[in-house]
Formats: sequence, C-alpha cells, structure tokens
Amino acid sequence: MAIAIYGGLAAYDKTNPPLSPNFETVHPGIVGNALVSPDEQIALLSWLHEQGGFAPLGDCAAALPDHPRPVAALIALAEAGLVRFDPETAFDAHCIVRRVTPVRA
Repeated sequence: MAIAIYGGLAAYDKTNPPLSPNFETVHPGIVGNALVSPDEQIALLSWLHEQGGFAPLGDCAAALPDHPRPVAALIALAEAGLVRFDPETAFDAHCIVRRVTPVRA
C-alpha cells in the first residue's frame, strides 16, 4: 500500500517533455516543475477543492493514481505556494494538505 501511495522509486515519465522556459507567459500560476504537469496540477487542485479545500496527504497522493511520485508532485505544488502542509503534524499519510490561494504582487 505504501508504494501505491508514495510511488516507490519509480522515475517520472521522461516522454513528457518539460515545460518551455516561457511557461509563465501563458499563466503565472502554472507550476514549472517536471514532477507535476499542468493537467495533474488542475486535477489535484480541483480534487482538493471538492474535498472542502483540505485532505490528508495519503488521500491527496491517492488522488493521482497514475503518478509514479505523487508526494513529490505535492511537494512541488507546496514549493509553488499552491498547497501547504500542516506544520503541527508529522509529515506522513495523515498530514493535512490545504489548498492555498497564492498572493501575486
């Protein structure tokens, strides 16, 4: 079960080319990380919205069933400021992930 949730040691699909270096000209909210495609970003953020804006990390990872490294994808979303992890809990399957509305200057 842990491999299904956390993706094991699988490498990300190299057939998907990385985003162009100009991806921010399309929309500044696109996460420019090879671990999360725009399709996965939309799928996960929509799923979190449907859950009321937050869910346990294990459930979030399971919401990306075809992703080989869903937790790494969630970390990429956190680094981009689109989700955050509850700092009051351990970083495990029960850690709460919250959708964040980024503030753009």
